[in-house]
Amino acid sequence: MIPVFLRARGRRGFAVARAFPFRETGYLGADMFPHLVRVIVRRPPPEYDRGFVEEVRLVEFVRARQPRVAWLLLVCWALIAAKCALVVWLVEKYHLWFDPLWVTAPTVACALLCTAIYFRRE
Repeated sequence: MIPVFLRARGRRGFAVARAFPFRETGYLGADMFPHLVRVIVRRPPPEYDRGFVEEVRLVEFVRARQPRVAWLLLVCWALIAAKCALVVWLVEKYHLWFDPLWVTAPTVACALLCTAIYFRRE
């Protein structure tokens, strides 16, 4: 439906915008606010509450650990133990001037951190 003020044209065919388009029809409500009273006064239907969620249950999903990752962690710990033993043996054999903990401690700390993150995640 085209509004009243766009349908009215002047003498030369230009659209004339009227300041009060409701004066032409004589009343204000029908064109400007359709169904306003019905929207304000309406009552909800009896089925209104059925559409809402009545109960929510939270089920915690626990993912199973993957055996391949556990075996990988075990293999890595075995390699770290072998590396630590090798470093200690090499430092003692060649009489190096530093302590072997400078090499083994960061390795073990990072491995502990990775293992803790893996097991804490699950």
